[in-house]
Amino acid sequence: MVRPLIAILALVSICSAQVPDSNMFISQTAGIRVSKPSHWQFAGLGVVNDNRDRIKFGDSAMQKAIKNANTPLVAMLKYPEPHPEMNPSFQIGVKPLGALKEQTEAQLWKLILPALARTFKDFKVVKEPKEIVLGGKKMSAIEISYVLEMQTGETYPCQSRMILWIKGEYLFQIGIGTANPPKPGDLEDIEAILASIKLKD
Repeated sequence: MVRPLIAILALVSICSAQVPDSNMFISQTAGIRVSKPSHWQFAGLGVVNDNRDRIKFGDSAMQKAIKNANTPLVAMLKYPEPHPEMNPSFQIGVKPLGALKEQTEAQLWKLILPALARTFKDFKVVKEPKEIVLGGKKMSAIEISYVLEMQTGETYPCQSRMILWIKGEYLFQIGIGTANPPKPGDLEDIEAILASIKLKD
C-alpha cells in the first residue's frame, strides 16, 4: 500500500547521505540527522514515484502537480512495498521559501490547509496548529484526517501529522502518516523517530 503523505509536500532534495549505521540518515547540508526503527525501511525514489502514481489527487491539475513534485529529503516506511494495507510513513523535506520568505509558520498553514482540503476526501483538521519543540527547535505542528483515494477506486482512512520549521530562507516539512485509527505500535515507532532528530543551526 502507499504512504499517506506521499505528495502533500512538494519538496526539493538537498545533498545528503546515509551513514554506515543502516538505520541513520544524515544530511550535512541540511543540518539534520534522523534514525529509523530497525524494522522500518528507507524508501527510494522508485517507491516514492510508484506511490504517487497510485493515488488520486483532486482534479487533473493537482494530479499533474503532485506527479511532478520533487522527492523528499528522506522517506521511511514501516513495511516493504508492496504492502496490502496502509503503510505507516515518515518523511522530511526542505524547500526554499522564495516569495514566501517573510511568512511565519502560522501564515503558511493558511495557504497549505485550503489546498489540502481541495485535494483529499473528507479532509478534517483534528488538532489546530500549535507550537512544539523538536530537536531543540521551535516548530509548528498540526494533525489532520482524510480518506486516501486510489486510482483503482479503493479508499483508505488516514491520519497525519504535519510539522513546519522555517530555517532562514528554507522551509523544513515533516510528514507522518498512518491508518486511521493507527495499528498497535505505529505511534510508538513514530515517536521514536521524532525523538531521534538532531538539527544544526
